[in-house]
Amino acid sequence: MIRDTEGIILAEAALQVAAEDDAIVSHSSVQLPVQSFLNRISRLANAVNTAYLRPMPAGSSPDDALKLIHRFLFEEQRFGLPAFGRSNIASGQVMDNPGVHENAKYAYLHELLVSRKGTPAVLAILLEEVCQRLLSQGAIDFAVRVDCTSLDRSGPSIFSKLPQAEVIPGLNRAMVTRADGSMLNTCSSDVLVEVLRFLKRAYWPFPWQSTPDNATGGFTSAATIWLDGEDRAELQAIARTAKHRLERGIWTSPGGGAAQHSVASLLQELPVGAL
Repeated sequence: MIRDTEGIILAEAALQVAAEDDAIVSHSSVQLPVQSFLNRISRLANAVNTAYLRPMPAGSSPDDALKLIHRFLFEEQRFGLPAFGRSNIASGQVMDNPGVHENAKYAYLHELLVSRKGTPAVLAILLEEVCQRLLSQGAIDFAVRVDCTSLDRSGPSIFSKLPQAEVIPGLNRAMVTRADGSMLNTCSSDVLVEVLRFLKRAYWPFPWQSTPDNATGGFTSAATIWLDGEDRAELQAIARTAKHRLERGIWTSPGGGAAQHSVASLLQELPVGAL
């Protein structure tokens, strides 16, 4: 899924993930309207172009244009982070049901377009797509790099803040346009991997160990339950209730877990050829 990251359309990929999860739950033959939500992003790009970019005085810098795009999305349109930021699970914690703390809707692009709240990664996908559409239209003539990470000296970069776009010096529209008219992606596909990791946590039906590098997650507990069985009555009850609801097309309640969703997210997160 993440091969040829320069050509992947991150917004469409994120919406296809949402469509897959929606199909699991709804059992509907009618797919989530991916194109309709992509059209919403087009309308956002058109709106910022009409209201802010076209009236800019001649000689304005690319940085000035980016400030207006940020203002439009994060101030005027009020797209922003949920109260807990990236994750509601503190590092180093062990909990029975991560879904009690993680709300899956914050990782879905279509939910972001409706509620205006989402994780840093899904906000980065929206910002990147708006900038790409403006670039495709010729409203701007500079490519941007989208960043929503902060470097912790003791570990790898993590998604922890509102995304910001920055101009890539010397890279204009012609240089990122392919022969077929499509645009090269300048936002790391790591944002899509982060979306899938969040969904895996939100739907994980086993105890979860939160570690700084996310190396173990809930696999240790899942393996233990698989080998030894679950002897806690409350977790058995939660699992049965979640299964009952999911089979009837009802989203599981917080903490119920959904193995189909978490495994689907895990498989999509793996690089091609990893299986």
